[in-house]
Amino acid sequence: MDGIDMNKARQEMAELLEYRMPFGKYKGTKLMKLPVDYLVWFKQNGFPAGKLGRYLQIVLEFKG
Repeated sequence: MDGIDMNKARQEMAELLEYRMPFGKYKGTKLMKLPVDYLVWFKQNGFPAGKLGRYLQIVLEFKG
């Protein structure tokens, strides 16, 4: 195929669906349940580094 490891992609998607915000006002909230305004704030002010930032960007694209 085009280099995408589908098993890894499925695992990451499953993890993203259960991933919870680790800090702030929405600590403990699943990323998919975060308000769009909160996600837009991160877009405007900078997403966190690493997996959390990547997941927040994906959720914003999905919800946006």
